[in-house]
Amino acid sequence: MAKRGQTFNSYADEFKLNAGMKYVNGSKSYQVLADEWGIRNCSQLKV
Repeated sequence: MAKRGQTFNSYADEFKLNAGMKYVNGSKSYQVLADEWGIRNCSQLKV
């Protein structure tokens, strides 16, 4: 459940595809990619 004042990020489909392909084609972890792409939590890449 969302907390009062909490904000959510939405990412474009192209952004999601590029980030996912970087993981599939490379040897970087979810956490490293999340840091590089400015994604708050690496579990968003896993989903």
